[in-house]
Amino acid sequence: MKPYTISQNLILHFRDGKTRTFSALEIMTVSTTLSVNEWINEEQKILLFSFLNSKVNNQLDLTEVSPFAILQFDDEGLFTGASLSLGNSSGSFGVLIKARQVLILPFEKDFPLESVVRIEIDQTEKSTGQIFVEKLRRMPFTKPSGSFGFIRTVNRPLDNQGGENE
Repeated sequence: MKPYTISQNLILHFRDGKTRTFSALEIMTVSTTLSVNEWINEEQKILLFSFLNSKVNNQLDLTEVSPFAILQFDDEGLFTGASLSLGNSSGSFGVLIKARQVLILPFEKDFPLESVVRIEIDQTEKSTGQIFVEKLRRMPFTKPSGSFGFIRTVNRPLDNQGGENE
């Protein structure tokens, strides 16, 4: 299934209360394995991968992606860890992650990696409709449909097993 992409303004929050804003390309995907090199180019060096699958682990192929920092965040955007891709060897390189969101940034030596707290998507300049569609795309879907994109399966317990009102 083809990933959905959207330009986002991101706000990275630090322990000292400071923030840093980035423009990034967000890639929403149900895939469990992604090649980062397919998405990075001269114009787009900051990426946010949002994994919409039900798997615990996802894999990023970072072959020929250097030097970059890979920041990992949970469903609420809380920072859970980081990896660095700094080498320039000719071999393949990948990381296994347990994160729902992964921010790929060009490596900066003085970036306060140990102070990152959370990430947030800036919604201030979006319409209510745009926010609704983005939330819809982030829902835990079960399968693609031919019309709008996805069908969501909701299992609700029956209040009355007999089917009659009491």
